[in-house]
Amino acid sequence: MSADPNVSPTTSTPSQGPAASPQSGASTGGGLAAAGAIAGVALFPLIWLGRMFIFRVSERQGNQVATFTNFSSMVYVWPIVVVGYLCAAVSNFGFSPAVLGWIWIATLVYVLIVLGTDINRNLALVWGLIAALIFTGGALIHSKYSIPVLGWVYDWFAALNVGFNPGIAVAVSTILLITLVVVLIHAMFDGRHEISSREVTHRRLMRTSESLPLTINRVRLDWPDMLEMVTLFGAGHLVVTDSHGREIMRIANIPFLWFYRDEVNRILDIMATTEVAPHVLDASP
Repeated sequence: MSADPNVSPTTSTPSQGPAASPQSGASTGGGLAAAGAIAGVALFPLIWLGRMFIFRVSERQGNQVATFTNFSSMVYVWPIVVVGYLCAAVSNFGFSPAVLGWIWIATLVYVLIVLGTDINRNLALVWGLIAALIFTGGALIHSKYSIPVLGWVYDWFAALNVGFNPGIAVAVSTILLITLVVVLIHAMFDGRHEISSREVTHRRLMRTSESLPLTINRVRLDWPDMLEMVTLFGAGHLVVTDSHGREIMRIANIPFLWFYRDEVNRILDIMATTEVAPHVLDASP
């Protein structure tokens, strides 16, 4: 039987990097909190629905149990589905085929980057700074020396005569939509993880459930990829480590986890009071 790609046990010891300065951490954390609050208002209907299917709290024999649902990485292809259908729908209303084509291509490239790379917060800031410097430097060179650096790049892409084929876009979107439906159904029946004060349990349909005792272990939340977090509305990972900090279980791709983090913290704090050994939640991104 193949291992579940979204629940990866490992015994590697996390690297010990240099501590970040309090000032930079506070400013970045404040920016993320403000952006998260705005996104929380805009995405309120989806977050509310997610409480029924992705994160919920129940009671069992007088003890609280938090249930999470995680998904396959294929769930990140949803932008291709949406953009393909939207571009095909507006293609008959006078929109430029070249513009629609480049929007569709840019979406494909973005999703491939999301699936193929892990870009943490610091790396995302670095790449954003590099992109801003390239754009600003190209504009300054063109203004001062009349050398169209960015213009050459634009002309090269424009010479490709990219167009948009609604049939291909709809076909790709439909195939991926069917795949997404299968992914969602599979997650509902085979992607549930329950956390109580005693254990983490992976509930499997028609298969033996897997349990990990929480006696001297530590539970924390992790957002290792900023693009995944943005694409899946605050998606993150739930990580279980042993008393020495070694990762022994990772539950990946939990949508809206950023917006549930305060409630998760509260629930696990309540669970911690029912046991002698502490369970610590680290909810820092």
